[in-house]
Amino acid sequence: MKKKVNGFLIAILLMFALSACGTSKPSNVVEDAMKHMQNNEISEAGQYFYTDSEKGTENENQDESESYSNVVLQAMTACAEENAGYIKYEIADSTIDGEEATVTVDITYKNAGPILKLAINDLTNQSISNAFSSAFLGGGELNDDDMSAIFLASFEKAKENAAIIDKTDTLEIHCKKVNKEWKITNYEELLNVYYCNMYDSLDSISSSSDEDVSIEENTDPPLKTEPDSSDITYFKDNGMKETTMSFADWDEFNEMTLDLKYIGEDNNGQYVGEAEMRISTYDEETGETETITGSGTFTEDAEGNGRIVLDNGNSGDYYLYWEEDHYVLSIDIGRDAMTLLEAEWAYNNVG
Repeated sequence: MKKKVNGFLIAILLMFALSACGTSKPSNVVEDAMKHMQNNEISEAGQYFYTDSEKGTENENQDESESYSNVVLQAMTACAEENAGYIKYEIADSTIDGEEATVTVDITYKNAGPILKLAINDLTNQSISNAFSSAFLGGGELNDDDMSAIFLASFEKAKENAAIIDKTDTLEIHCKKVNKEWKITNYEELLNVYYCNMYDSLDSISSSSDEDVSIEENTDPPLKTEPDSSDITYFKDNGMKETTMSFADWDEFNEMTLDLKYIGEDNNGQYVGEAEMRISTYDEETGETETITGSGTFTEDAEGNGRIVLDNGNSGDYYLYWEEDHYVLSIDIGRDAMTLLEAEWAYNNVG
């Protein structure tokens, strides 16, 4: 995701005509850039931004017209154009130190960051639901066209259901003198203003994604209280007797449940058993709920790393661990991962 976010920034910069502006003061540079953004004159605003060779596009190979990333950028741009006129600012201070300067700006603008997050979360949920449905029924994953269509519909729905309210910030805009002209170096701050806080929202989503640890790399359970790390599963807690663990996750329209029935151990000391999955998806337009079920077997080691093999031949890895006062299972089928909570705990504690 991080690379895609950088791609958005690069795509934005490619719209700018980077010509000399000839403005003599840092505060004037910032003010002129702000005025152009208020008028949706992005190319004109871009002439005040400083970009070095490290921010090139040599590692970006996005399809400029068809990629999902480009569709997200188009939606962001349309929203920005609708709200640029609401930008208000006041230059509060300006200090110059040789070839560098800092301009402090008090600014108010529209915050559409939550709108973008809602749309991407909806896309993520639908992508995961599709991945698990494909695991049961077979078939391919969502392609860029599918993701683009889902995102656009989710974005418009989010705009209808969530208000775009004002956001007030105090920004420190840094400038440097380049060829006797003042240029803005941290122009991302201003781009975030123009893009209604959606640029920062993308970055925060990316950061959260980058911090995730893949199931294959995760060999130790997170910091937890009881039970001890050696008692990772109910099977061991229950004296190695036949035990069923149930997990669940749901949102407004989808619910997934997973039952792991532990039967015994194989010759390698791994726990073995039967797996049952169920995915229910509610169609808001028709009022109908579609339910898909699937079954298979699983093996799991003493550290909670397991693998489910469905009857149709599809498979997925999971990681089971204890978190404070309940069990959590992170499962990966295809390219998407989903976190399921111990079902009884989740139904009693999650709204």
